[in-house]
Amino acid sequence: MYNQRKKEVISRLKDTLDRLSMNKLSELDLNSILYVAYLEKMTNKSLDDLEDLDLKFHTKLIYSKYDNQIKELSKLFSTDDLKELLLSNDKEELVNEKLELRFLNDGIYKLIIDLLEIEKNDKIGDFQLNSFSNFEYIIENKNYNLIDIYESDMQKALIYKMRNDVLEGDAKIIESNILDENIDKKYTKILSPMRFQTQISEKQKFILSEKYPQIENRYNRSVGWADILSSLLYLDENGKLISLTLSLAMYSSLEKNIRQYFVENGLIESVISLPRNLLNGTGIESTILVISKNNTSINFVDAKDVYTSVNRVEKDLYQENREDILNLIGKKSNNSRVVSVEEVKEKDYILDPKRYLTEISFKEEVLLGNIAMISRGSNITNKEMERYKSDQKTKYRFLNLVDIQAGRIKDTAISLKESLVESNSRLDQKNKLEKGQLLLSRTGNPIRIAIVEDIEDEVWFYSGNIYSISLDPNKYNPYYLKIFLESELGQKVLDQISLGSAIPNISMKDLNEIKLPYVDIEKQNKIADLYLNYEKKIREKEKELESLKLNRQRDLADIVSREEIGLCN
Repeated sequence: MYNQRKKEVISRLKDTLDRLSMNKLSELDLNSILYVAYLEKMTNKSLDDLEDLDLKFHTKLIYSKYDNQIKELSKLFSTDDLKELLLSNDKEELVNEKLELRFLNDGIYKLIIDLLEIEKNDKIGDFQLNSFSNFEYIIENKNYNLIDIYESDMQKALIYKMRNDVLEGDAKIIESNILDENIDKKYTKILSPMRFQTQISEKQKFILSEKYPQIENRYNRSVGWADILSSLLYLDENGKLISLTLSLAMYSSLEKNIRQYFVENGLIESVISLPRNLLNGTGIESTILVISKNNTSINFVDAKDVYTSVNRVEKDLYQENREDILNLIGKKSNNSRVVSVEEVKEKDYILDPKRYLTEISFKEEVLLGNIAMISRGSNITNKEMERYKSDQKTKYRFLNLVDIQAGRIKDTAISLKESLVESNSRLDQKNKLEKGQLLLSRTGNPIRIAIVEDIEDEVWFYSGNIYSISLDPNKYNPYYLKIFLESELGQKVLDQISLGSAIPNISMKDLNEIKLPYVDIEKQNKIADLYLNYEKKIREKEKELESLKLNRQRDLADIVSREEIGLCN
């Protein structure tokens, strides 16, 4: 009901603005007009009563420019309507100049506030740079000592001041980028910036290099970790900090040293992975980090399937969704687990929850890297491949991911020009396919698996998106490995090390370290023989089916021939 009412009020505002020829307003002007119209309806307050000089000066300018329209709005809309419109972040379509893109919807912000666990004596620092803060959820609660909101953009700061006023709040709006400062101030609860499309300033880089000399400078690429490090400087010893950041930063090798610093210093309290399409206007996958001090374990929560669909694409976190997520923290379930810092170290400081949620072990087990030689194919661009490609069949072939279908290698691999391969070639001459190797896709979903069988006298190269696994047949049968990896259990093993959602990726290191069931080689061979027996029968039936299709096509073609249907021409 609430959302429907808000939509109706915004729709009425749109119609009114169109009628008053006010459909080319900037975001600041629209909010200012609504604010002054709100004050027009107040009997106990006027523009002259405003204590903030910047706000008073600005709103008087707005009143002098739009006095008639403001009076009209104050007549058409109630005090509650004007307040709701001013606090709403859903007015973007009504303005000509937007101040920024808004990634956070109300559901995410409310979850973040719940995770902060704000108490009566808390000193709150809201560092929501470049992202409109929904600080009204904090102010409405009134359960805190003080709240400072930092915003270096003057226009956004003015809007915050208007919102704070209509909420009768006591927030202090500070026109400053605290991450560029080096001040002696501590907060018990901090909302770290949630920036996705920006870079940190030179000032912030300088402060980070001074404060964290032990961390190699990798935060140029990862603004999320950089902002968390900067915000951490202002966190009280018993405080808590919340950040929403890219999920990529939880496992990317480029940020490993930063993750290592946080894990080894006990700074990670919880990691919560969120659903895709939860952030407004983007399908970026995001993760909430709860940062505090002196942690000996980490709460991992996979909340990717916890959401309510708003429409075919967009998702939100309604109250029941947020409660479900909060109830998972600190518990062992299919979607949550408390993990020791030592285990995270053993997992190479990966902070992706799914890495820890599926515990798979076998009575007897072996690491793949101990029984196999794993290689990756050649990285050849599409442009380069066009040069190598031959229109005639040659003894050189190149296997791409698309050539692996339904567990088999199809005879669709392209032929390569012999002259280029044998002379000035970027193809790795040492890295060629051999009979009996198991092939596994490095990227993409679903994961493709096949065995190299009859390549005759041809020389096969393969794509950098494919791993070749050479096994000692006296220790592990490649067909048995294929059977296991294609099983439900094997898929869970691979899913654990497949990182990323849009284009999942398996690293060489993780693949070497997967645990496999160790079964007597004779038993492996019997299972492999059974598999090959079925595979042979399936291929025979497929040939029969293909023959039937050809016969059907031929016979039906005869029926509709010119003579049969009496075609004149």
